[in-house]
Amino acid sequence: SSGINAEYGEEGQQRFLEDQIKEWTMDIKALSEIAKFEPQAAYAAFIYGTSKRWTFVSRTTPNISDKMKLLEWTIQETFLPVILGEDHITDDMKKIAAPQLKRD
Repeated sequence: SSGINAEYGEEGQQRFLEDQIKEWTMDIKALSEIAKFEPQAAYAAFIYGTSKRWTFVSRTTPNISDKMKLLEWTIQETFLPVILGEDHITDDMKKIAAPQLKRD
């Protein structure tokens, strides 16, 4: 068996995911603050750095989409509006601007 569950067990997996998602969410909030002054740099950091941190976990952990909702919401409601300079972000804008999280 592979993935987080094999290394941490069921309870450990839940703690690991909760901790990681909180950390990733705080990172997005920090990038949102940076984006107010340096939007291109913040977007590049998001695409080429920050988003890569959860790619493996989201692709290898079954039934993770519900756990990732806080992170997804933070990206869509905090980060993207600053990057795009818009108060309201449409679904099309979300699809273009943000890498997709795994869907179960």
